[in-house]
Amino acid sequence: MKKKILGVLLTLSISATVQNSFASDAEGNYAIWGEGGLSCFQFNKARIAEKDDHFKAYLRGYLTSYNTLSADTYSITGDMKLPEAIEWIDNYCDEKSIDSFDRAIQMLITDIEADRYKTPNTQGITKGWGKQ
Repeated sequence: MKKKILGVLLTLSISATVQNSFASDAEGNYAIWGEGGLSCFQFNKARIAEKDDHFKAYLRGYLTSYNTLSADTYSITGDMKLPEAIEWIDNYCDEKSIDSFDRAIQMLITDIEADRYKTPNTQGITKGWGKQ
C-alpha cells in the first residue's frame, strides 16, 4: 500500500513540474474548429477588407480557453491587449501565409508566455475580473 501511495505521489509531482504545452493525440494531431483552421492568407484578406471580427472573436476565445486550461496562468497575454496581439499575428501571417490561423496563435503564445500574468494584475480590476 505504501509503494502504491508513493507511486501516485511521484506521478503527481512529476506531472506538476511539466511545463505548459499544446495538447494533442498520440500523433500530434487535434481537431480545429472555426477560424483556426483557416489560413493566414485568409486572415490577411479579411484584415485588408476590414472583415476580421470573426478572427478576433476566435482569438479572444482561444486565449480565454488557454488561460482556463493552463497551469500557472491567469492571462497569457500579460500586458498585451487585443490590438497588439492582432498586430503580432499580422506580422507572423505576412511572413507565413500558408500557416493556419491556429498555428499563428500558437506561435504568439510561445513568444509571449514568459510575460504572462500568473496571478491577476489587480490594478484597476475588482477581485481579479475585468477587461483584458
